[in-house]
Amino acid sequence: MKGKKSFFQENWLLILVLLYIILPVDLIPDVTPIVGTLDDGALLLLNIIIEYRKWRLGSREDVGPAKGKVEVKEGEIVE
Repeated sequence: MKGKKSFFQENWLLILVLLYIILPVDLIPDVTPIVGTLDDGALLLLNIIIEYRKWRLGSREDVGPAKGKVEVKEGEIVE
């Protein structure tokens, strides 16, 4: 049974990525030219890709006619 998730349960990875970007402690220090900033950007990009995939998979489950509703075809005029 799926229950409603809290904000932190839903967005824990985004929170960690933002903390990683803001805090001065990094795997590769930001002082290192180019590479220091790339690790922050790579984590942010990874989070965006994961959220996009969750959104796409969630929207696929919602596709289809709802119970008791008539499916409308493209170009059909509905009154």
